[in-house]
Amino acid sequence: MKYAASARSTSILIVGLGGQGILHLSKVLAFAAQRKARFVCRSEFRGLSQRGGSVQSAVRYGQSPVVPILDFHSADLILSMDALEAVRALDFLSEDGLLLTDSAVIPPLHVVRSWERQAGNANILAGEFREKLSDRLSARMKTFQFDLNGLAKKAGHLKTANMVLLGAASWFIPFSLDELHLAIKSCVMPALLEPNLAAFGLGREVAKPKCLSTMPMEQAVSVLTTSFVE
Repeated sequence: MKYAASARSTSILIVGLGGQGILHLSKVLAFAAQRKARFVCRSEFRGLSQRGGSVQSAVRYGQSPVVPILDFHSADLILSMDALEAVRALDFLSEDGLLLTDSAVIPPLHVVRSWERQAGNANILAGEFREKLSDRLSARMKTFQFDLNGLAKKAGHLKTANMVLLGAASWFIPFSLDELHLAIKSCVMPALLEPNLAAFGLGREVAKPKCLSTMPMEQAVSVLTTSFVE
């Protein structure tokens, strides 16, 4: 298949916490994009990632030159490994953009400590915190939440939650299964390949009815395929 030049680029933002495989996921996406797009760039912001802090990585691709800087309201797709990080990244999402996120949240340490100082209320406050986040995310029409860690555990390795998210996103990105499998195989150590592919398959399987029952596939995919003109 040949692709003609298009003035538009596609921007994908991956967010989460240190140790969740954010940079690895962006590496896999960039590898897949290199086989289709003429220009691909990948940027990362690690922050205090080694201490479980916020991590962001952007992948941008298109048939015209792209820059690594991601402006507000310019991301076509946000993939989040944590519900709180998803809310924090909403300002980067375009009006018609898609958001796929883990339903779980890891509260910041200073928030947890403040709850602990309020005797007897910690569990109640934690529940209210998660409920508010869920309500904020559910308010967006094109937002999909998944139990990434539960599916990763089912795949046989907790560190494969990022591949579960990639599997869910595979319905909305313009890469074939063969292209994504090749990208995973090229970026994952052989010893961990089987659980990573299993996690990818589970994410794709679980996401299909949840995503496509909410919006037509053609409508979802059109957002992310305009960088490629057949």
